[in-house]
Amino acid sequence: TLFIHADDDRDIPYYQSVDIINRLLKRKVPVETMVIVDDSHHWLKYSNSLKVMNATANFFKAKLMKK
Repeated sequence: TLFIHADDDRDIPYYQSVDIINRLLKRKVPVETMVIVDDSHHWLKYSNSLKVMNATANFFKAKLMKK
């Protein structure tokens, strides 16, 4: 599971992601995380949008493509 969350998200509180991640880790579910610093729910900074898109693409490649 991939979690990407901005620390200045005003739509979804950051602690909710932390809570879900901790619950999954207790159940030994593989989790990858990325925190976007000083940005909002919608990745207003272009550089952060690129980071999010690249991280998502790399996650899907690693998990879904044949090796």
